[in-house]
Amino acid sequence: MKNTVYAAPLLTGRSALNTAEPVVLTDCGWPVGNSFCPLTSFRCGVLKGQGLLVRLFTQEPEPRAIYTERDDPVWTDSCLEFFFQAKRGGDYVNLEMNANGAYLSAVGAGRADRRFLRSFTDLTVSVTPFRQPDGWGVEAFVPFALASACFGEPFSLAAGDVFFANAYKCADDAPQPHYQSLFPVRVPQPDFHRPEWFGTILVTENGGITDDRQLI
Repeated sequence: MKNTVYAAPLLTGRSALNTAEPVVLTDCGWPVGNSFCPLTSFRCGVLKGQGLLVRLFTQEPEPRAIYTERDDPVWTDSCLEFFFQAKRGGDYVNLEMNANGAYLSAVGAGRADRRFLRSFTDLTVSVTPFRQPDGWGVEAFVPFALASACFGEPFSLAAGDVFFANAYKCADDAPQPHYQSLFPVRVPQPDFHRPEWFGTILVTENGGITDDRQLI
């Protein structure tokens, strides 16, 4: 399978995430009965020795934002999501966030095998929502210690390392449902819990998009 590899830069501070290349998500092409497709962008970097930093922004000026508590069904709201795994075939973390900053976080091997992170660790994801005149976004920080607890083995990243991930935009119960992804999810119906379609994230000294290359 060929795809574009996203290069996530090593960061010395959170503001340095601005050096990461913003990439636009694309419509998944699933039949949802409307053509609404807000412009949505993704950035990802690695805070040296600390964890993953992800920023998603969407030009959706009036998001559906009903839920306010952790692990509420935020995917039915206007939702920005980041799923990742340390290795192919391993468990993956799903992080789903709405415009209120409410988030759902779980880990498992597939859709039917999920455990909420709060069920086995007190470590948490830091989710910061933000609004702009033309839309809304979230910035999420996942500590390496939390990822290690999720995967049951040490997880950290340095230049040259890779992990596997996808980023999504959805709004299941919004007036105009829509589905977008960073890497294509080539299945006929809406389903983001498809780790076989995760793309490669390559940690680099400098961020950006590499040329097409064989995924690991």
